[in-house]
Amino acid sequence: MSIQFNSKKMIEIFNETYTQNIPVKFRKSAQKKRITELFKTLVNKYPNSSTDRLKDLFFKEIDNLKNEGGKSGISGPVAHQAKIAFKKISPQDQRVADFNSQFNDVVPLKFQNANGVTKVRLYFKKLTERITEMDWTTPSNALNQFNQGIDDLKDRNTISGPVAYQAKEAFKKAFPQLAAAPLFVKSRDCTKFKLNNEASVRSLYKSLKVQRFSTSFRMEKSLMVGATNVGYKTLQNNPGAKIGVMIAANSGLPGGGLGYHSDSISETDLNLKTQEESVWANAVLTECGNNKKSQANFHSNTIKGVWGMLDSTRGSTNTQTIQGIDFTTATNKMAYNGVYVVKGYQLSWVNVDNTGAKQLSHNTKYPVTFVFADSVNVAPGRSATGSMRRTQNAKAATDYVFFRDCVKTKLRSALDAMANENVDIPLVATLSTGVYADKHQFRIVKDFNTILKEVLEEKVGPQGEKRGQFFRKVIIPQV
Repeated sequence: MSIQFNSKKMIEIFNETYTQNIPVKFRKSAQKKRITELFKTLVNKYPNSSTDRLKDLFFKEIDNLKNEGGKSGISGPVAHQAKIAFKKISPQDQRVADFNSQFNDVVPLKFQNANGVTKVRLYFKKLTERITEMDWTTPSNALNQFNQGIDDLKDRNTISGPVAYQAKEAFKKAFPQLAAAPLFVKSRDCTKFKLNNEASVRSLYKSLKVQRFSTSFRMEKSLMVGATNVGYKTLQNNPGAKIGVMIAANSGLPGGGLGYHSDSISETDLNLKTQEESVWANAVLTECGNNKKSQANFHSNTIKGVWGMLDSTRGSTNTQTIQGIDFTTATNKMAYNGVYVVKGYQLSWVNVDNTGAKQLSHNTKYPVTFVFADSVNVAPGRSATGSMRRTQNAKAATDYVFFRDCVKTKLRSALDAMANENVDIPLVATLSTGVYADKHQFRIVKDFNTILKEVLEEKVGPQGEKRGQFFRKVIIPQV
């Protein structure tokens, strides 16, 4: 894919590349100078040209010089070396040069060689190698990737707060067309929630009100099938309560299979077996009905592109995600720390007829807070290009203890997010107990209630209050 270059940097990179590409004895020759002058002239004459266009112009002029011959022309080998030098210039080289130039301008001189500053330069170089050209032309992808990576470096105390700020400022100056694009956390009804350490957890619960003074809190397994109907009945039985619905999300594809047809969701989708698809179909139909444009806008304004595979092109097997994590190689349970919160929307009661078909019941809308919990997956899925294969965690697939810890980490994040939103009654999804569990399914299904209880019994309050005491009760709907 062709991009537009910064003229000055383009000339610098070409001169360096070309000089390295020719024998030392020819580096001061008239032909070498002719080539560099030609390149400089073309770049300055066509400053807004794409790389493909510039290549065509440069190669044409090189061929003309070669054909001209004599003292004013160039030899065949010199022409060949000039073309090779151009081909070696990559968009990554240009971006690294642009970023480093701006970063050097904002970082005080005495800190230029500081460890944190060096870490930022290295991170940006690796980022340019990892993400695709498509992500640089989709502003939110490159911008979110960079900012999330810098925030993670800061959270791990690898870089300081001031260095993180300087890095983001440098990015804005180096790539103003990307920085102009709003971040999803500011432009969408979906926000990422993540607490990075125990101190952050305690700070959250210090500001919250305990709902149950008894330490023997209520954890119920609902006899009713479906989170949407359980939520409706729960609100009827607990007027005024704030209901939170945990959705067992797909790390590689927001909305699961619905992401492939987000503007054509119908009541047929209410019958989908997977919890994410059936619940989200209910939300879309409740808010938009069958209006295609409204459905597409709803998806775009909430979860589309907030997380998922970086390369969403058909046939891709790339395992990098917008989250900045390659889940296939992740070996730390904290890769599963963090969830996505959508609030301000509603669900409806679902009727089931004699054939088992489901229909939305009108005039039964009720407000909920959605928490998308993209938990660990160890199943290979059906295709190498599918989101399941591209998020299949290799370590968790062979290590049940690690798999269990990842599920527990995600549950903890989801419940903390609900507490942060002042949810009174969370409806908990049985994360990673279905198709994502693969060969661990029997053990995790048997273990899930115990894991949930362990999370609820963790002491998080200022006086040692347990997490479960900050909710009226916790309900596990049947799938």
